[in-house]
Amino acid sequence: MINFFKKVRLKLLFDGRLQNYLKYAAGEIILVVIGILIALQINDWNENRKLNGVRNIYYRQILIDLDREIKNINSRIDSLEKSVNSYNAYKEYVSSENPTVEQILMALSGVVETFNYMSFNSSTIESLELTGDIKLIPRNLRTELINLRRGQEIMTTVATDNDNVYLFNLQKAGNMGFYQILNGRAVKGSIKNNDIADKIKRNYADIILIADAAYALKNFTEKEKINGFKTMLKQIDTIRKMIQRELDK
Repeated sequence: MINFFKKVRLKLLFDGRLQNYLKYAAGEIILVVIGILIALQINDWNENRKLNGVRNIYYRQILIDLDREIKNINSRIDSLEKSVNSYNAYKEYVSSENPTVEQILMALSGVVETFNYMSFNSSTIESLELTGDIKLIPRNLRTELINLRRGQEIMTTVATDNDNVYLFNLQKAGNMGFYQILNGRAVKGSIKNNDIADKIKRNYADIILIADAAYALKNFTEKEKINGFKTMLKQIDTIRKMIQRELDK
């Protein structure tokens, strides 16, 4: 094909038909340019197809993470609400029954003591940020994902700080005999060492103050967690809908 065009150009040139030669040469250049543009367009199309493939993989993985997060959050909300209810029952009892010191201590044993540190399923979002592939995501969706991640980080930091203070104070009360009281041993008089039992009883008022303050902080933190989780569920629902629209295009 190249030899054919070359022969045509030489024939036109040798025949003295310079004007026709120039027209032909210009046409050939235009064809070459068009060919290059088509090749570039095809290359761009292939690159866009590859990027769309990568982007869709991220979308589906994010949806998997978010579905797990929804289950995780709902489970945590259930546990937190039970803990909050146990503290509310204790406060209602203390404020309405005019209990003795011993009864207050035993009522404290009904408050849920355990808690869980915060954790989230954000591995795909973290991967997007670390690799720089976050730029593949449309700006509005990218903003929502980053806001979700930042909100999780802030919530984790605040909750962890409060939880650590709670543990410190609860341990302080424990060192004064609170754990023996939770087991009913100090109140029922089953501790064999009378000196230890007497010391614990002398600490009743301080134990109540410290334990009550610890549980109050825990209760406040848990209610904040519940509110934060519910807000997070709304964010996740928005993000899931945005991703689904992108996948449907």
